[in-house]
Amino acid sequence: DWNDIVLSPVKQIKAYVDAIYNNIVRYRDESDLKTFEKLVDLCQQYGLHNEKAIMFRNIAKYNYYRDDNKKAIEVYMEAIQATDARYVDALVILNTELAEHYHIERNVIEVEKHLEVAAKLISEHYVSNAALYKYYFRRGIILRRDGKSPEARHHFEKAERYAEVNNESISEKGAVYLAIGATYKREENYEQAKSYYFKALFYFHENDIYGRSAV
Repeated sequence: DWNDIVLSPVKQIKAYVDAIYNNIVRYRDESDLKTFEKLVDLCQQYGLHNEKAIMFRNIAKYNYYRDDNKKAIEVYMEAIQATDARYVDALVILNTELAEHYHIERNVIEVEKHLEVAAKLISEHYVSNAALYKYYFRRGIILRRDGKSPEARHHFEKAERYAEVNNESISEKGAVYLAIGATYKREENYEQAKSYYFKALFYFHENDIYGRSAV
């Protein structure tokens, strides 16, 4: 609409990259990849290096959602190598998510390596809430999959402090409460699990059919 049109080209690109990042599960068609590649070129043209790194991340996720986890890992590695050390937020997100994709492949050494890189960046630099949420939430997911429910909850509770996004594709707080509920379910503490599932329902967007159905 008019509010989008009047933005400068740089602000339009940033807004589009951010929208794709927050709704990546909706981009699975072959035509979407062409859009992503065009945005990478535009980010390069306008010197938007942080956004370029995030677009590489979106391409990696695109491959994952098309059932090619190994290709996703390959693109994540390319993204990390191409990202300047100044763009700490992007590096935290890329390393954290790459660790999770290595976890799918059961490559424990690479999982720990990339989580350690992300943790070191967080300890040494100012990091945005978006990157902090990503780190604590995804690390919690890895721990939960490994059956370490108390440790997973500890990370989910940290993630909740930084949860901000709430749209038709993802509610960060809703996802946190759903994940905490799942840890209690795994421990057969069904009353606690149920209380967190009920809490999650209040945070998922009314049009987020997948999220609300999962709850």
